[in-house]
Amino acid sequence: MTKGDALVYCGPSVRGVAKQYTVFSGGLPREVEEFREKHPLINDLIVPVENFSEMRKKIETPGTRESLVYRNIKSEIL
Repeated sequence: MTKGDALVYCGPSVRGVAKQYTVFSGGLPREVEEFREKHPLINDLIVPVENFSEMRKKIETPGTRESLVYRNIKSEIL
């Protein structure tokens, strides 16, 4: 990923950080970067826009790594 790539945050919505499926271009905002420091697994759920549909399918498929990461992050933020 380069700084100019458009990225999609596919993790669960986090108040004050990002809503699920938010697209960022020109890098990630400070709030997302800080959240990534505390929850490094979230890196698996931030993907280039061209990988969005594949990622969404993986998140919605029980048992995939992406689904497990999503559920783990969601349980940590509740």
